[in-house]
Amino acid sequence: MKELYNNLLALCENDDTPFFMSDQVLGEDEFYKIFSYHFTDKDSWLLPGALESRGIMFETTEGGDFIRIASRPMQKFFNRGESIRINKSNEELLEVAKDAYETGKLSEDLYLQLVSDPNCVPTR
Repeated sequence: MKELYNNLLALCENDDTPFFMSDQVLGEDEFYKIFSYHFTDKDSWLLPGALESRGIMFETTEGGDFIRIASRPMQKFFNRGESIRINKSNEELLEVAKDAYETGKLSEDLYLQLVSDPNCVPTR
């Protein structure tokens, strides 16, 4: 999870990004970072951690160091007919889909859609 936190921090580093974070303080000793996005293009979703940047909240130290995930939003979905294209070989895509399906991160319907069109990766 710390890797995800670091990926989200990296998404927010430059000024020309649709991703942003908000620091929140609750009480005297509870610090949180919330990551989200403004409207973005499909290519931005391919960046590491981007699909998780939908209001995910991390508890941090006062200095911003990762402690834990405090809250996760629902998974990112795309409207019917929308998809993300990834520059990977069909073999790599099928392996990723198989792993995601076997661990419950990808539904059977989406797995079957991917297998039938390996150039198109549907989101969860």
